[in-house]
Amino acid sequence: MNEVRYHPIVSDEGEMVPLFFTNDKRAVSQNEYYLEEIVPHYYRLISKAAVSETKVRSFRIHCPVCGSRLKPIASGVDAHKHALCRCFDCEQQNHIYGGKNYV
Repeated sequence: MNEVRYHPIVSDEGEMVPLFFTNDKRAVSQNEYYLEEIVPHYYRLISKAAVSETKVRSFRIHCPVCGSRLKPIASGVDAHKHALCRCFDCEQQNHIYGGKNYV
């Protein structure tokens, strides 16, 4: 993967479901939440407004590839850049992403 991918999120009562992806950060920067994917199957939750880590921990964020729940693996950076998450299911299932196998 050469470029960063951004996944806008639809949020419903704590369920965070990513939609399509884009390589254009401007396309998602107005969304309340989106995922930033720099390394395949690793996602950082980004929020437009400041959100407490307590609230973020209550979110159930789904993988944009397989729909499984993402697992946090690192803390947030600040009130806008939240936990770094990983999709263990994609790695275990050896999912192909964007026409290439990245696992």
